[in-house]
Amino acid sequence: MKYISSTLELNKFVQTEADLDFYRIEPYLVRAERELKKVIGTALFEKFKDSETLNDYEKEARNYICGFIATKGISLSLNTLNVKVGNIGVRRQNTSNSDKAEWYESKDLNRDLIRMSNEELNDLLVLLDSYPDKFPLWTESPYREKYADLIIQTLEEFEEYFSLNGSYTTFQAIKPFLKDAQILKIQSVINECFNSNDLTKELKKNINAAAVNYAIASICDSGIFKLENNGAIMKIELMPWEKLETVSDVRLERLKLARTELADFYLNSAMDEIVKLPCYVKREVDGSSILFMDSGLYLP
Repeated sequence: MKYISSTLELNKFVQTEADLDFYRIEPYLVRAERELKKVIGTALFEKFKDSETLNDYEKEARNYICGFIATKGISLSLNTLNVKVGNIGVRRQNTSNSDKAEWYESKDLNRDLIRMSNEELNDLLVLLDSYPDKFPLWTESPYREKYADLIIQTLEEFEEYFSLNGSYTTFQAIKPFLKDAQILKIQSVINECFNSNDLTKELKKNINAAAVNYAIASICDSGIFKLENNGAIMKIELMPWEKLETVSDVRLERLKLARTELADFYLNSAMDEIVKLPCYVKREVDGSSILFMDSGLYLP
């Protein structure tokens, strides 16, 4: 069973002309499915295929999946739909009955399709994270397993300390920086106390706040995030025809300094109490080690 098996089903999620031959779009829907499997895992992906056996939560997840597959699939197909590949080479499609879209109109459409596919994926991930008891297979997904050791696991937990405008795609892009901050700034300092039961709820909150703020500070120099007018950090979403150009943003430099200072404050506040705990062991660092972090190379 497929999520989308006809043009009629496709049009429930994105509008196309009635004369669209489904066989032409189907390979690109399959590519969109493969992309989604890399995020939620094959087991969870397969679970939602049969709509007749699903509960209300699972049906909602299925709708988001179909929306993602439809919009992303059409986005991937746009260039091929404009041409025919045959024995005599590549030819443009016959447009005798209508005017062909201008190049900028096609790009605008593609931008809208990619934006919609990101929104569908974002809504799906919000649903899965909001009801983990309804989706037990979610914890085994590639999205969650790769960073299973993070002290910040969900977007909601992250946004207690910094806003990402509710964007799970941005949260996913920040995870390597969050992991680096956790290892380099947190675990290296509090050592044996990191997983200790001696840590109080208040200490854990200060540690989480420090990790988030160190991560935000480190991404300000990466060139793959932008600062929104409301102060939220968002991942830069490039279209296939666009080139990433690092733009100097004074606000990002100010944000980096402010968040580093705030992270230091939270960690120092935690350390004032952690050094008194039985789990704490002060370590000597010789400064000769080279650490390879998820977001790059670090020389202590």
